[in-house]
Amino acid sequence: MSADLIISGGSVITVDKENRIAEAVAVKGNKIIYVGNQKGVEKFRSTKTKEIDLKGRSLIPGFIESHLH
Repeated sequence: MSADLIISGGSVITVDKENRIAEAVAVKGNKIIYVGNQKGVEKFRSTKTKEIDLKGRSLIPGFIESHLH
């Protein structure tokens, strides 16, 4: 299975139970299909895969907080 998007080149903050820091994420459609190291994400790359290079920055989960008054 090839990914539509690969994000790598920095720290991927997973906020999982072990507080792991990964190196790369692969996304297909609206689903994360891989979180892990740079070597492991390569099997999801194709000629159509878009890539975002974090350039040493961190990727963190996004939160939407609709706190309205």
